[in-house]
Amino acid sequence: MLWRDDYEILNALHSHQIALLGNGGFSADGFMRQQANAKDRFHDLVGMLRPWEGRTAKERQAKDVEKVTKQWEARFGHLKDPKVQEEIKRTAAAMIRRAALTAATAVDENYSLALKNQAAQQQRRLRITRR
Repeated sequence: MLWRDDYEILNALHSHQIALLGNGGFSADGFMRQQANAKDRFHDLVGMLRPWEGRTAKERQAKDVEKVTKQWEARFGHLKDPKVQEEIKRTAAAMIRRAALTAATAVDENYSLALKNQAAQQQRRLRITRR
């Protein structure tokens, strides 16, 4: 019976917060906070109906982290393994190099485009002055 009362209270609280979201008087920050609160209450309701997923946001987050960590380790190896740590460092360094090259290429392409546009504008000006 107590569980049902808790569920009804959370359901009413969630409905109230959803109604508040319809109020246009919130600042952007206030709206975001209210939206987060409503989402938390919704997940608390789900947690009551599915306790194996975790009753509170913290429990669910801990379970999610544990699940993702296990999946990652099944794919790539244990996080504390020195070989895995070295591979992570190599991968991160390669990603940084690639990002730098991509950025440099984008800058070069933008510079080339700007030069082409500038040359085209000069050609148009020359044609206009020759007439």
